[in-house]
Amino acid sequence: LGLVIRHLGAEAAALAARLHERLAALPPARGLPLLQISAPALRALAPAARDALLGALDDLVHADGAVSAREFALQKIVARELRL
Repeated sequence: LGLVIRHLGAEAAALAARLHERLAALPPARGLPLLQISAPALRALAPAARDALLGALDDLVHADGAVSAREFALQKIVARELRL
């Protein structure tokens, strides 16, 4: 959560922690549809908030020193959705 705090603040980190518990319980196949549903709200963020989100996502994807195919794909989809 330190990366989220650094990029997005303590409030966003607290929300991320609560959401993580719920999202971790979902089957992996639900990730993409959930991302697609959330895309309009993410696009509505102010440009600075979108940049901060993309920075946080990039740091999180690379935090363990390895990028899985799933992490890579989700990061690229989020970046594409935010730039539409």
